[in-house]
Amino acid sequence: MIVKKLVIILWGFLMGGLLNFINVPAGWLIGAMIAGMISAMTFGRMNSNKYVFKSGLCLLGISFGANINIDFFISLKNLLFPLIISISLILIIALILSRLLYKNSNLNYVTALFCCIPGGASEVIGTSHDAGADERIVAAFHTARITLFVFSIPLLTGVASNALSNRLSDDFQVKIGIVEILFIVLFIISTILIEKLIRIPIGPLFISMVLSFLVNQFFDFGSNFYILPIIGQVIIGVVVGQKFDREAYQQIKKLGLLTLTILFVLFGTSFIIAYLFSLISNLDYAVSLLGVVPAGAAEMSSTAFALNLEPSIVAALQTARLIVIFLLLPLLTTYAQKMSLVLEKPEDKHYKHYS
Repeated sequence: MIVKKLVIILWGFLMGGLLNFINVPAGWLIGAMIAGMISAMTFGRMNSNKYVFKSGLCLLGISFGANINIDFFISLKNLLFPLIISISLILIIALILSRLLYKNSNLNYVTALFCCIPGGASEVIGTSHDAGADERIVAAFHTARITLFVFSIPLLTGVASNALSNRLSDDFQVKIGIVEILFIVLFIISTILIEKLIRIPIGPLFISMVLSFLVNQFFDFGSNFYILPIIGQVIIGVVVGQKFDREAYQQIKKLGLLTLTILFVLFGTSFIIAYLFSLISNLDYAVSLLGVVPAGAAEMSSTAFALNLEPSIVAALQTARLIVIFLLLPLLTTYAQKMSLVLEKPEDKHYKHYS
């Protein structure tokens, strides 16, 4: 199994390098994702990728944290109000879309709501089963959402901001010495240990970013960690691509055009919310889009790095969104279960779901 993982990740590097070479925005991430999808559809998924994914998050966090300065925290304070507005709007849209999905399918309302909750996929899917949702449908829906957003947002943002990823030659000229390697290993081990004590969404990214920032106040690594986000992008891209396998495709196919309708409405409204966020915060629109779009903290942070669009700000905004929704999951679960009783037809004595 280890050999299989290494082969798939190596394939991700080859595909990512190819797309980066031809100046595809966020080419490393998208290329690795394509490699992961193809391998999942043909040879099957990697059996366990939890620590592989966490390592990718750590590599991103280490690099971002090494480039944070005091101005970063001042910026976050000024972004608090627009962040509250954006998260509120995203949740309202999710509630509207869940009602649309429920009324036009044979899903129960709990499943419909969990399909539309714009939170961390692993946390939402893990909670959905206990709440009474069909976790297969929820997992497939979130896989489709992340796949659509991760493919399209980097391309659209890259073209709009005219920031093509052309760092191939510069990145691989960076040499990481033995001291940096020791710190990287120490960061990853410490992050995983801390994350076991502090369970938060996308924890490895946030924790490693904080640790890297603190250590970098005494050891100025700076651009020595510049290559780490590329490795992190490839790992994350492969793991995300691996989620879209044949089973996920079949589950989405059962919902048909309704799935595409829900996803594209969420997709379109994300651009509107990002525009409002940009107006309120005075942040660049491309950065605002990557910061508020419900497409995954790791994926959008990777895109921000590839396009030179303030990855630390994007990572902080995305992490804040995931934490807020994670804290709201118990309330959303209670709401979904109560609404399912109100909305169910009298003759329906059990939850409806696909078999």
